[in-house]
Order: sequence, then structure tokens, then C-alpha cells
Amino acid sequence: MEKKGVTVKIAAEVLGVSVNTLRKWDKEGVLKAQRKDNGYRYYHIRELEKFAKTHKLRRKKRL
Repeated sequence: MEKKGVTVKIAAEVLGVSVNTLRKWDKEGVLKAQRKDNGYRYYHIRELEKFAKTHKLRRKKRL
């Protein structure tokens, strides 16, 4: 299973939402981000695809 991660900016572009929306969803537990050692958020591509499908979001960008 691939575990490639993307930044918040790329994840926002993929889902067609703002970076602030992703941060809010992370805080609320809607779509949890992983954290790197430096504290930066990142998202696994498969999780983004699953979330987009489940929530009927149109993906703006493919990876």
C-alpha cells in the first residue's frame, strides 16, 4: 500500500477547498492530517481520494 503524503496546499488543491478549510477539518476531526516531526501537516493521497468520494467532492487536481 502506497503511503505517499502531500502538503496541505496540494491537498486543498486536490479537494477544491481552501487551506483554512483543511486546517478547520483537521481541528474538528472531519479529515485528520498526519504530522511530520517538524509539526507540519500532511495527507495521504489514498485518504484524500476516499474522503472526496465519500463526501462527493469533485477533485480539482489528480496526483
